[in-house]
Amino acid sequence: MRQQITTSNTGLASVRFRTLIGFLDFLILFVLCRIGIAEDWATYRSQITRSGITSETIGPRLFLQWKYIPTQQPKPAWPMPSEELPRMHNDNAYHVVLADNNAYFGSCVTNKVYSIDAAEGKIRWTFFTEGPVRFAPTVYDGRVYVGSDDGYVYCLDTKDGSLIWKYRAGPSDEKVIGNGRMISLWPVRTGVLVDNGIVYFAAGVFPYEGLYICALKTEDGSVVWRNDTIGERAHELDYGGISPHGYLVASREILYVPSGRSMPAAFDRQTGKFLFCASPGAKRGGTWALIDNNKLISGIDFSGIPHKVAYDVKTGKREGEAFAWFPGIDMVLTREVSYVLTKDRIYAINRPRYTEAFRKAGKLIDEREKLTSQLSSLRSKLITADEKADKKIDEQIDELTRKIAPLAAEENRFQDSSYEWSYSRRGLRSVILAGDVVFAGGEGFVVGIDSKTGKEVWKNDVNGAAVGLAASNGRLVVSSDKGPIYCFGGPALPPDGNDGKVTAAKEIKSEIKDEPYPNDSLTETYKAAAEKILAESGVKKGYALVLDCGQGRLAYELAKRTELKIVGLEKDP
Repeated sequence: MRQQITTSNTGLASVRFRTLIGFLDFLILFVLCRIGIAEDWATYRSQITRSGITSETIGPRLFLQWKYIPTQQPKPAWPMPSEELPRMHNDNAYHVVLADNNAYFGSCVTNKVYSIDAAEGKIRWTFFTEGPVRFAPTVYDGRVYVGSDDGYVYCLDTKDGSLIWKYRAGPSDEKVIGNGRMISLWPVRTGVLVDNGIVYFAAGVFPYEGLYICALKTEDGSVVWRNDTIGERAHELDYGGISPHGYLVASREILYVPSGRSMPAAFDRQTGKFLFCASPGAKRGGTWALIDNNKLISGIDFSGIPHKVAYDVKTGKREGEAFAWFPGIDMVLTREVSYVLTKDRIYAINRPRYTEAFRKAGKLIDEREKLTSQLSSLRSKLITADEKADKKIDEQIDELTRKIAPLAAEENRFQDSSYEWSYSRRGLRSVILAGDVVFAGGEGFVVGIDSKTGKEVWKNDVNGAAVGLAASNGRLVVSSDKGPIYCFGGPALPPDGNDGKVTAAKEIKSEIKDEPYPNDSLTETYKAAAEKILAESGVKKGYALVLDCGQGRLAYELAKRTELKIVGLEKDP
């Protein structure tokens, strides 16, 4: 009997325990749904597909937490084009990734990788490479992976920035002057993509000097595969082959390598085998790319006009313009809605409705384009026509114009029916989606927009164009092409405890010493040496090489007196 009672009490306790656990599970789920789950933005544009989307809602009320002010603004590798849109200027800002409550970025000016405590607003550590770091790092499993123009990929510990391993894809440490800097003949001019324990990157920019598309193991940098033959196939490919530049994109099976003046090249992720180059079909190209379900969408420019082309992800077959009615600079795509950013507007396009409207308008578009072509031809004839022919041509032009007008009006009606809302503002440059808020950066500003209604819910000014956006753990981080990095969060920083006022946002600056070296017995020696070198050479512009550079004192004295670009070589790091 006693045993039976014991068993009964145990069963009752078990039921109560299960009930309690169930309630706690519900409570935890309820709390997580209420506050949102913090999601890292550990790689450029959040994911290896470069979606620019996080499920975590940030804001919408945000306040400036801290601001990083560099000593110099970014210096992209390539000058700005005069007649085209910038096709390969991903290094136009210090683009940031966010993981474990920390921010990470590289500098193409100082050659460093930086880590900032995002909560405290202070630099945790820095790491020197031997060349410009042009692309945002990737954080994966407690490590930071980043490439440099020095030809190496680096694996660093997130805790202190210490080097775990580094790998050089090129055959040697040969250096050349490239884009005004001393760089490897095989620089890493792509972002480093990390997925499922594998590190992917490309090195080299000149096909005939050798290109290297590589996959390494994350733990030790050992080679999984290395394609070192794609440069030899330049004669087969559009525009003389690929020149790897920009952020790599990946599907489950395929790695896509962007190229500045053409479209991405595809490689098998398991073997490194070259599969295809997405053909531009004309003077199209640029390093912008993302994957949307079964499509690769890529491109920046088509003869000075914003342009995005869709390709089949597996075959590279061109499938036409992506959202042709809305030639976008940037975009983020969900299953139901596409947020497409143009120079002066953001459109929330209903994707099923757009597809149907564009299909229905197809015949109208074909007819309008046919009539427009005829109209252009007639106008050309006017230049050489005599007076009698003039009158007849004018009548034909009037007739065509009358036919085109209703076709254009009907097409506009279809176009207007395909989007949910549009947000108007000049100078737009970048866009991401964080939960229910669309964040957009532009010339001197960043804004938050309700993704359902298109209403502006937040705005803040920045110095320069907000070309880089990242969102994680309740924070929005904005990178400007002038150099500053802004971290916005909510609520505002707490009072400082003295007068109850809200604490001002922190400014993070690198200390600049006007006189970094001691005034000692060697000071006059270095000054005299610099004066003598300049007097005898008569050179004050161009390049100077200082061998056995030591602590850089001679280089410093030369820099004070000239406009030279000075390269110092020193064996001891």
